[in-house]
Amino acid sequence: MLKYHSSPAMVVALLALFIAMGGVGYAASDSTSSPQQSTVAARQGSGKSGKHAAKAVPGLTRAYALVTPPCGGCAKLPRDFSPISRTQSMNVTLGSVSPSAPVGTWCFVLGGGINPTAATIVTSVVNDGGPRRYHFLLETAQWVAGGSACSQNQIEVQTLGYIVEGGSLIAVPNHEIAFSFSVDSK
Repeated sequence: MLKYHSSPAMVVALLALFIAMGGVGYAASDSTSSPQQSTVAARQGSGKSGKHAAKAVPGLTRAYALVTPPCGGCAKLPRDFSPISRTQSMNVTLGSVSPSAPVGTWCFVLGGGINPTAATIVTSVVNDGGPRRYHFLLETAQWVAGGSACSQNQIEVQTLGYIVEGGSLIAVPNHEIAFSFSVDSK
């Protein structure tokens, strides 16, 4: 009978997958526990899952956005470029990020009279199929409740990619990760 031994990289990859799946289930099932909930989506760098943006749910969702950042250094951007999709966003504009904020920090201004301190934001990584300088084992987008990298009355989202280094899963802040988010506010 053959014995099978998992490599350290396979163990770390499976652990990352189970953590990501647990985060999705937690955020989807427990909407009252903490305003810092986020969904996490594992994605292979060359996956063909297509675009999936947050959609408005009548009576619940007050704002949503699809954010598709450019590949750093891949091409020259048009003057009017915005990472926020004009057709798949509502009541959201780009805010100002503190110069001391880590890479991968995003700030957004909510329109429609939404109070950011009374809002719940759910984030999700999106496979935009665009070019990237980095290909991560796992990518996340997290809402940071009360974050200090954005101006007052803005919401903060941080994007991270994960790599395996020396048998450990390492988080790397990255500004090229596409994501969507929706805002529920009472």
